[in-house]
Amino acid sequence: MSRDGETKPRPAMRLLAVPALCSNIDPPSRQTFEQAKPTIAQLLAAETEQKTLDGFIESFRRKWRERTECREGFLTPYCKNGPQPPTTERRG
Repeated sequence: MSRDGETKPRPAMRLLAVPALCSNIDPPSRQTFEQAKPTIAQLLAAETEQKTLDGFIESFRRKWRERTECREGFLTPYCKNGPQPPTTERRG
C-alpha cells in the first residue's frame, strides 16, 4: 500500500526456466524372479482369500434373506419381503 492508502499493482514477475544438471543417476533396477516370488505368493494368497470371503458373504446374505421376514415399515434389502438388494459390480 502506498502512504495515501491506495494499493499499487505489483510488477509482473517473470519465471525463469533453468535446466537442471543431474549427476549420480542410478540405473533402474529389477527384481529377479526369486526375489519377487514371496511378494507374488502373498498377493495371490490375498486375492484368493478375498474371493473366498466375497463368496461366503454372498451366500450368507442369500441364505438369511430367504429366512428373514420384516414387518411393514421396517423393510430392508436384507428381508425376504423387502426390496431387492442393490447389485454390486465385480472387478477382476
